[in-house]
Amino acid sequence: MSIEWVGDAWGWFNTGRVSATAAAVSMGAAVSAAGVGIRTLRRSKRDSKSRSRPMVGAELIPDRWARDVVNLIVRNFGPSVARNVRVTFDPPLSDEPDDVGQQSPSLFINRRYAGPIPTLMPGAELRNTYWDFDESTEPPQMVTVTVDCESADTNSRGEPDRYSDVFHLDLRVVKAGTWVESSRAPEAQLQKGVAALNTIAGRLKASKL
Repeated sequence: MSIEWVGDAWGWFNTGRVSATAAAVSMGAAVSAAGVGIRTLRRSKRDSKSRSRPMVGAELIPDRWARDVVNLIVRNFGPSVARNVRVTFDPPLSDEPDDVGQQSPSLFINRRYAGPIPTLMPGAELRNTYWDFDESTEPPQMVTVTVDCESADTNSRGEPDRYSDVFHLDLRVVKAGTWVESSRAPEAQLQKGVAALNTIAGRLKASKL
């Protein structure tokens, strides 16, 4: 009897250990799964914000109609509205007149970005002349543009999400570009049309004399 009792006790003990171990393993798996789920949810939330955030960028682009002009473009490339947009330049852009007293294009850039821009819609762009070949003075060849803005999303404290992006612009890269002008291009056809109209206007004027 005593041997049977010991055997039953030993069996009960082993069964209890297995059950307790299984319960602990199950609890650990549940905790681990919950942790993975929370991390996945947070990552999904961050990815969603990254995809929907305003993305305001700055770049130097040659002017479409005036090849000797380079424009500074500040544009909202993102899918949502950018608010309180601040644009700063390093080094600062000098807006002093040149030797002949002509105003620098940088004057108008500094005026535009002197304060925050309340809203910038998706796809909206702000364009300013950055460099003109006819100007006697040039702006910085390399400039760092920092763009700070807010989105409509808020954090856990109810504050709007803020973003800051830095863009290193090199005027030399833009000026080194090359292109081919075709006589069939719309610009060339437009110039021919203007020249023909001027010729007709000149002949009409001469016929009235």
